[in-house]
Amino acid sequence: MNLSADVSGKDEVKLALRPVPMYLARKRRSSLGVAGSGSSPQCLRHLNTAKRAGILDASTTWRYPMLDVHVLVSSETPFAWAGACHRSLRNALLRSPYPVRIHWSPAYPDHIGKARMVGFAQGTHPYVTFVDEDDWVDDDFFASFAPLLEGDPTAIFLPEWMELPDGKSVKRQARHCRGVYRRECVEAFDFVEWPVYAEVALRLDVEAKSSHVVDAPDAHYHWRYQLHSGAKKLAEKFPHLTARIRDSLHVQPA
Repeated sequence: MNLSADVSGKDEVKLALRPVPMYLARKRRSSLGVAGSGSSPQCLRHLNTAKRAGILDASTTWRYPMLDVHVLVSSETPFAWAGACHRSLRNALLRSPYPVRIHWSPAYPDHIGKARMVGFAQGTHPYVTFVDEDDWVDDDFFASFAPLLEGDPTAIFLPEWMELPDGKSVKRQARHCRGVYRRECVEAFDFVEWPVYAEVALRLDVEAKSSHVVDAPDAHYHWRYQLHSGAKKLAEKFPHLTARIRDSLHVQPA
């Protein structure tokens, strides 16, 4: 993983990988026990449910490793949105035919790439991805791309359903920024260079360097569109990165 001394370093990454502090966790945040978030009563209940569903074997050990998922935690995320995200992840975990581990990771509002770098560094499973706390996934989200994981691809790109403020749902027709990556792909990527658009830049980098990438048309990721999102405000501070992404995507300025 490429680290820059003036933005991040190994000590800071180690610090960031510690459990999310209580002032960020807040009472509303639930524990996804199947994801290995501790031994709380909620955790034990979800572990028992997972055993009955066949996700875990009788000895409570994973049958085989597969996917680490990080969720960026921010006190700015509305209560209801975060709750919907957590419930959707729990439901998707219980339907997953392979081990999935959820990691709560701190958000860096002024450097999205840095937040992604820390999030992807968590866990040890061979594949990694992320879910934003203001979005949600369908119950069969993880299960939908299980057959693709069996082919050992470099990356699996996921479609997005854009959820508009008026309640309409629109499917993006082109790849955007959601993907499941082999861990070595994110470890080799320079996230520090991208305080914004880190996810899109990662996708473009992997597409350019590997031919073994596939799409998961049946995976439903719901992206909550926000007209004045923090990412859009941050992008205004880095017009040169906006230009680089537009050039790469062959998009004309608005």
